[in-house]
Amino acid sequence: MGLWVRDDVRTAFTELLEERRRELDGGGRHLGWKLGFGTAAAQQNAGIDAPLVGYLLAENEHASGSGLDVAGWTKPIIEPEIAVYLGADVPAGASDGDILCALAGISLAYELVDATVPFDDAVGAIGVNLMQRGVVLGERRPVDLHPGGVSIRFAQSTSGEAAQSTSGAGDGAPSAETELAASADPAGVVGGYVSVIRHLADVLGAFGETLRAGDAVITGMVTPPVPMRPGTFTMSSIELGSISLQVI
Repeated sequence: MGLWVRDDVRTAFTELLEERRRELDGGGRHLGWKLGFGTAAAQQNAGIDAPLVGYLLAENEHASGSGLDVAGWTKPIIEPEIAVYLGADVPAGASDGDILCALAGISLAYELVDATVPFDDAVGAIGVNLMQRGVVLGERRPVDLHPGGVSIRFAQSTSGEAAQSTSGAGDGAPSAETELAASADPAGVVGGYVSVIRHLADVLGAFGETLRAGDAVITGMVTPPVPMRPGTFTMSSIELGSISLQVI
């Protein structure tokens, strides 16, 4: 992976980092970073040569099991991902060994996206922070517990009502779960976590930023995106447990 060769992509990312600084100056709280357009097919479709980078804010984190009202969203989707957590700074040019030492934890993650921009428009996607609207992070586990596989399942209220609220109240009983997507090798889909972190560190370093201890990084989709509809979406892994989101 390398930096983007397109001037318009680099300019758009510079503007995105300026927007991030404005949000932080206005009271936003840094949570971490995200990778997008991570597969060769996605990059070819968007006319880019490396994954794109966006940022995460703590106020957009949702607890596992909470409810999300997507009324007013254009095209709400869930992107099942794996998050890694840093226990040390990772500068540009860090070695594989330094990156491995910096990895302090791993968890399941959902990225919550409103697909307002076509997926072949890299500059447009950067302009809206890769369409990032929120994140659900699972319980952090030891970094050596790489998931052997993940499954995404869905249960809809049998009454046709919206999903139960975060308090658990609701008129409809949940139906049996249906598997929507799965991945047998999540780390392989994104190209390995060391490679992902190296790319992110090098990109940030080229634009005057640094990956810091405490950062959460969602590493890219491990299954195709899942359109949101009312009901409960659950992602599970033998090694990493499970997370869920109730879409209202």
